[in-house]
Amino acid sequence: MTILGHSSCGCWALLINDEGKLDFEIRCDGTVFNSGFSMYLNADVIVAVTYDGATANFYVNGGLANS
Repeated sequence: MTILGHSSCGCWALLINDEGKLDFEIRCDGTVFNSGFSMYLNADVIVAVTYDGATANFYVNGGLANS
């Protein structure tokens, strides 16, 4: 399930993979970064991802959750 996606080539996405974990996918080149964590059920969660061209950092509720 794709949560949202956009980029200059129209090809990045935050999605839930088949294992129920959050992925950041750069669809333009097929790169996938797995967050290593599942989304909370029935809870408000703020997720942010930063990407510098090599490393994706996953933040959950303001704290670094995985890099």
